[in-house]
This record gives sequence, C-alpha cells and structure tokens, in this order.
Amino acid sequence: QTSRYLSVCSVKEDRVLDTSDKCGNYLTQHFHNVGNEMVYLLCLDAKRSVIGCYKIAEGGPTSTSVSSRKLIDIAISSKAASVVLAHNHPGGLALPSPEDMDLTFDLAKILHAVGVVLADHVVVADDDYISMFTSNLYRPERILEE
Repeated sequence: QTSRYLSVCSVKEDRVLDTSDKCGNYLTQHFHNVGNEMVYLLCLDAKRSVIGCYKIAEGGPTSTSVSSRKLIDIAISSKAASVVLAHNHPGGLALPSPEDMDLTFDLAKILHAVGVVLADHVVVADDDYISMFTSNLYRPERILEE
C-alpha cells in the first residue's frame, strides 16, 4: 500500500508545472515526429496542476491558424486559472516570429477579459523550445498595463 501511495503522489507531483522549464519539457513531448505546425493549449488550475492539454489547431508545414473562440471555449470549459499556449516550427528554429508575438499579445488580452491568464507561449522545434516568458518576450502583467 505504501508503494501505491508513493506512485500516486509522484504522478500528481509530476503534473504540477510551476516553472517555465517544467511546462516546456511537458509540452515538447506533444510535438515529437510531427511534420505539420500544431498548436496546443495547456490548461492549469490555480496551483499550476495540469487540468488538460488540448490540440486546438493543425496546419501545414509552415503555418496554422488559431481560433480564438475555440481557445477561449477550452479555457473556460476546463475551468483553467491559467493557460500556456504552445506551437511548433517543424524543421525550423524555436524562435518566435513577429506573427507569434502578435498572436501571444492578442490572445492574452482576450483571455484576460474572461478571467484566464496566458502564463506563457512556448515555441518548439525538434527537442528544443523557447519560453516567451523566460526569454522576457512576454509578461502577463504587461497586459494589465495596456
């Protein structure tokens, strides 16, 4: 019974993503061997425990479009306190494009309006990723200033 308890606790603890590195490592696994650009939404509760990770879009090798409505619907229906947006650059570099930056700020404003914090946007390429939060390219508190 003790081993079962430790197993359950470690699984639960692994799903608490309270740093950008933990989020990046968790999200990177969703993009292994993917040839098309895909977008995921990681929904977290107030303690940064994973509620769910949802694929919200899939496009071609170089682009995809994101439905703001779908993203908001998922965030609200999952009762997320915060979310992390993630997408990949297949065969490219894990560097946010100007379009990625615009999307991040637009979605952060929309989510803020419904009481959900966009905590980060992670860009993945192969086994590498960049957190826009850690790179100081995006800060949730800046949305409040605008």
